[in-house]
Amino acid sequence: MGYNLYLFDHNIRVAITLGIVGAGGLGIELFTQMRGFHYQRVSAILVIIIVLVSMVDRLSAYLRREILEGTLFDRATRSRNLLLLTVFVTATFASLFFVSLDMGQIYGGFLRVLGFMIEAVPPDISETPLYLRLMLETLAIGVCGTTLAIILSAPLGLLAARNITSSHWLYNLSKELTNLLRAMPELIFALVFVAAVGLGPIAGVMAIGLHTTGFLGKFYAEAIENLDPNPIEAIDATGARFSQKISHAVVPLMMPLFNSYNLFLLDRNIRASTVMGIVGAGGIGFELIMNTRLFEIQKVVTMIIVILIAIIGVEWISNVLRKRAV
Repeated sequence: MGYNLYLFDHNIRVAITLGIVGAGGLGIELFTQMRGFHYQRVSAILVIIIVLVSMVDRLSAYLRREILEGTLFDRATRSRNLLLLTVFVTATFASLFFVSLDMGQIYGGFLRVLGFMIEAVPPDISETPLYLRLMLETLAIGVCGTTLAIILSAPLGLLAARNITSSHWLYNLSKELTNLLRAMPELIFALVFVAAVGLGPIAGVMAIGLHTTGFLGKFYAEAIENLDPNPIEAIDATGARFSQKISHAVVPLMMPLFNSYNLFLLDRNIRASTVMGIVGAGGIGFELIMNTRLFEIQKVVTMIIVILIAIIGVEWISNVLRKRAV
């Protein structure tokens, strides 16, 4: 349930960014208003996105709590949860009306893609050294962005955990801050930072770092809330300070999940950093999108091969590190 709701939450944000390349949805309007410097309209669109992500996050927390406590379909909550399930299924089928399925258009598109694939053989490897350098820059953006996110999200995750933070307003503030950072897609953050600090990988690092802080803060908080409470209560009973409770109870219990989440998001961020160049935030993405628009299909295929090899290498290293960490 947690993974499904996470991916539902994630795909809402992905659908927003698809509008930047003209693939429909709210992203088209958001990107248009940002390029026109209509920041008040941009703010209104972002508020809608944040509210939507916050609602999904609250739904996720509610369902997770009901499952962990074994009360998902208890007599007291059965009617409410069945109604919630009915609304969700109805909304799923209703959403199909917003997607116009034209089989003729799909067939024509398939033929065009097939034509592109034929034109792509053989790949143009004349500029491979440039692509390798840009791919190294892309990897650096992903690694630096993830490192920045780990530093920022560790305290945020603690404050957003209900069983650690006694202050109600501080807990809710931290929770909504993680929602805000997750609600802003990386490309939107990148657009903002490109305008603020200029073109280049710094904007990409900051965009990846802040967006991932929202994810890691949420993951850390949920993991802390699901920890065995006995060691934490035992430390509390000794009169230990807050810092001692964290270092002697929370950190040892959290470390395996901490490593797993960090490696997972590092893998994800390296993939995400490949598209940062679309808006000028460094990496191989700019070269990829420009050659795509110029229909240099043979060069595009070469870049895709470079990206694929790099991601396979990163995944292999991630698996090795995960096994050692666990």
